[in-house]
Amino acid sequence: MYQPEIILDEEGYKKFESDLEEFEEWLEETTGKWVEFSGTVNSVKPHFRKIRYGSKEAINFPGFLLSFKEGYLDRVFFKDHIFVTISRRTQQNIKFARGDEVEFKARLRTDRGRIVLERIRYVEFPHKEKAVSWSLSQALVAKNTGKEFDCQPEKCMMCENGCLLDVIEKAEKSSPIRRHLFCLVGIENPEECVYHLVEKIGRGI
Repeated sequence: MYQPEIILDEEGYKKFESDLEEFEEWLEETTGKWVEFSGTVNSVKPHFRKIRYGSKEAINFPGFLLSFKEGYLDRVFFKDHIFVTISRRTQQNIKFARGDEVEFKARLRTDRGRIVLERIRYVEFPHKEKAVSWSLSQALVAKNTGKEFDCQPEKCMMCENGCLLDVIEKAEKSSPIRRHLFCLVGIENPEECVYHLVEKIGRGI
């Protein structure tokens, strides 16, 4: 039988407990409030939700989801993933792209252990990449031609064309939001996907 073991020494574990308590207090005080944020965009993807009403279902498209591997929250360095929800209009006007260095103010909330920033304002770019950004028309095409998986293969999670799909059961009041994987390029079976191989051949690698 396997049992969890503490790998830190006594002093290290006490520091961990102290840091955790400090972070939980900060999070409780900050949730729902406006914060300053700065970081480098790791990915920009359409944000889709599947809404189920009994036997009926529909995928809606409220906007886009930005992800950051790390960043500064109120000048405190946060070395973990941070997510930012933006509207369709915001992406259409600002055109966020991977590699952008950005600063803004936003409202902070938590979503099952994730830090999520929303309602961003006062956006500034210390550095703006010239990379191609998602357009509204491209996202609408992906919404209609993409494929949903009820599993989350690791290679799809790491792929630029894989995004999480929130599945919401409206008929069940206490039903938790589940997350499926959504392939933006419409691959039917993740085990048969050769997207990255084709991409490498196209680049002559």
